[in-house]
Parts: sequence; structure tokens; C-alpha cells
Amino acid sequence: MLSGLDEATASRIVGWSLVVVQFALLGLLLIGESGDLWPTPAPVRAVALALVVVGCVVMAGAGWQIRRAITASPLPNERTALMDRGWFGPVRHPIYTGLLATAAGLALTRASVLAVACLVGLTVLLQVKARFEETVLSQRFPGYAEYMARTGRLLPRLRR
Repeated sequence: MLSGLDEATASRIVGWSLVVVQFALLGLLLIGESGDLWPTPAPVRAVALALVVVGCVVMAGAGWQIRRAITASPLPNERTALMDRGWFGPVRHPIYTGLLATAAGLALTRASVLAVACLVGLTVLLQVKARFEETVLSQRFPGYAEYMARTGRLLPRLRR
């Protein structure tokens, strides 16, 4: 991983680096100027508001479900248990899903190149962060591989 460091230290550095970039992208999305890439009439703003509200509800619900195990870092803390029901039944990372819905709503109202870049960057970053987290969770919980096989990462799996 990072040469010269033990695996735990390297994992913490990588994990918290992902968190810093995540919050930087969110900050840019929040404070960045609006543009005129597309019109933002009332229906567009209504969709954006719905995305923000739904995203916040999903984040809050999933956060409440795991309560004391919640952490911004993709490294689970000592209170983390394998959660595969409730908000975590249809997707493995509902907090990331909610965060992306919220960010999409914000980007929709911003209508700027910066907002689109932040949303794309956040989407890529959360995929990387989720994969990193899943590697650790797979090592910690024997049932995690089966949970991954039946559950979507950020969106529910479509059943045939």
C-alpha cells in the first residue's frame, strides 16, 4: 500500500485521505457558483429538492440504524457489526447512496461545470471508498461476500 508503513497505518492514511477529498468535493459543490449549463425552472428545482430531501432521509435513516458504529472513515470501528437488513437490505452503502442523491440535487440546481465535475468526482470517489471499505469488511465478517453477491453497492440489484 504505502511503502515503509505497517498495513494498519497505511489503511488509516488512505481511508482518511478519501474522507478529505469527499468533503472537499462536497464543499466545492455547496459554495461553488451557479452556472447556466441548463435552465433551472421550477420543475427542475422541485426535482432537485426531492433528491436532496430523499438523500438526507436515506443518510439519516441509515446513520440512525448503525448509530455508534457510524464513522466518516471507510474503516469500520470496533462497534461495527454486519448490517444486512433495514436500510442496508437493498444496498450495501445507503449513506453513500443518500449522499450521491443529495449531491445530484445540488448539482442540478447549480447547473455549472464545477457542479457536474464535483458530482462525477464524488461518484468515482465513493465507488473507490466503498470498494476499500468492502475489502476490510470482507476480511472482518465471513458472511460479507455472500451479502455482496446478493446486494447492490449503491443501487438495489435488479432481480431476473
